[in-house]
Amino acid sequence: MGTLSGRTVLIVEDEPLIAIDLGQSFEDAGASVTIVGCLSDALAAVSAGGFSAAVVDRALPDGNSSPLHGLLEARGVPY
Repeated sequence: MGTLSGRTVLIVEDEPLIAIDLGQSFEDAGASVTIVGCLSDALAAVSAGGFSAAVVDRALPDGNSSPLHGLLEARGVPY
């Protein structure tokens, strides 16, 4: 079992190779990973809930990730 076993991590990254590499690192540590590549999908995923943490790219194809930061903070999800 990895040190992140039982944790769920949201990765918000529009560069596929970066997203895959990050995801693999978290999975290797035992986390369950969800990867999204745009702000709208990230907002929907966080609204649905269930994440232990998030890694967020600042600049996404459909806008700056600032609106996501507030939602993550409101839900107590470190990012």
